[in-house]
Amino acid sequence: MNPRLLNLGCGSKYCSDSRWTNIDFVARGSGVIQHDLLQGIPFDAAQFDAVYHSNVLEHFTAAQGVFLMQECFRVLKPGGFVRVVVPDLENICRAYMSALGRLNAGDESCRQPYEWLKMELYDQVTRSHAGGEMSGFLKDCSRKDLEYVIERVGADARALAENENSCDPSPESGLMFSLWWWKLQVGKIPRVVRECWLNAVLQADEKKALKMGQFRMSGEIHQCMYDGYSLKKLMVKSGFHNCHRVGPSESSIPGWSSYYLDIDVCERINAPVALFMEGGKTG
Repeated sequence: MNPRLLNLGCGSKYCSDSRWTNIDFVARGSGVIQHDLLQGIPFDAAQFDAVYHSNVLEHFTAAQGVFLMQECFRVLKPGGFVRVVVPDLENICRAYMSALGRLNAGDESCRQPYEWLKMELYDQVTRSHAGGEMSGFLKDCSRKDLEYVIERVGADARALAENENSCDPSPESGLMFSLWWWKLQVGKIPRVVRECWLNAVLQADEKKALKMGQFRMSGEIHQCMYDGYSLKKLMVKSGFHNCHRVGPSESSIPGWSSYYLDIDVCERINAPVALFMEGGKTG
């Protein structure tokens, strides 16, 4: 009997294999179920042999992250596995401190890597427009610096560099909904009436605040960051056992590499310095 596998927040990186069920806030393919994960996972308990999500958890608050992981545990069959991929806060901090140390020692060759690493630390937490400072950096950086970024965050960095208006280049971009969310909330009011009313009653700074608030609620922002310690603690709290780091092509999920979710067909890692962690649900 074929296993049932679940891919949450898949964005454009979903698996068309019939064993996989793909879910995202905005469906970017015919085989993707459109659903808001803040409302839970839309399946009964003990339905799946494995649950996977990549670059999704950090877009939830800490409390929402607990809820999501508990939902992953709920829909897993006993003996099943969860696989979680997030930006690795420890790796980012260590790389930043290394670059800073070299700069303080007079090594100017790492100035641009240092600037990028600062953005890895804070840009997606603090940004107020799509792509943030990262987008501008990649548009203007040299080929050498672009290759450095690609070594850290994967080939999607090249796509962001080529698209000035791109949002977050990773799979979590599937969580984007920005103005769509706002329109959904007030969708019963005709658009022209809404715009005229808002233009009439809001001051310039209020319009700016509304626009920023819409963006901050869009799903692009990182609301929590994880290292190996904190992610393992969250997974254990959610009920998982034997939680441990794995490599991008290493997994307890049978046939993992053949699905090309963390590596592509050329065996390139989609998120080279990400944190990969798996845990199991006891039988």
